[in-house]
Amino acid sequence: MTAAELTSGRDPETARRLYELMLTTGNGKAVAQAEKAGILEPVDDRGTAPRNRFRHATSLLGGEHADPERAVEMLNELAASGMTDAMMVLAKLYKDGEHVEADEEMYKSYIRRAAELGDRRAKTIVDRWGRRNARRSRKRSKR
Repeated sequence: MTAAELTSGRDPETARRLYELMLTTGNGKAVAQAEKAGILEPVDDRGTAPRNRFRHATSLLGGEHADPERAVEMLNELAASGMTDAMMVLAKLYKDGEHVEADEEMYKSYIRRAAELGDRRAKTIVDRWGRRNARRSRKRSKR
């Protein structure tokens, strides 16, 4: 289901929220659709608002005006400034090897940093890693 189909017939505020949810999960095509439908204002990478820069960066990952190299550059800048959403998108890119070379250490680094800054999604992942490591340690000690 496309973003347009998902938001069709909904009130503008609900549609805007759904698009923003899609954006934070890395659905860059949603940006172009939202701008076309007039739900979100068009943004560019010169904007100073970090959220606008993030939306623009994720939109550059796919779609008609894709520029993945620029998107990764912008996401790195946002991550360096402490934006955990950018860290989570970069982590996914490094984990999947999408638009960057797959790198498990970079993936883990971004997840850990986002967790340190309070991102609940990242904390959940780090907690899961901790539980998994604890189980492995118990299994080894029983041998």
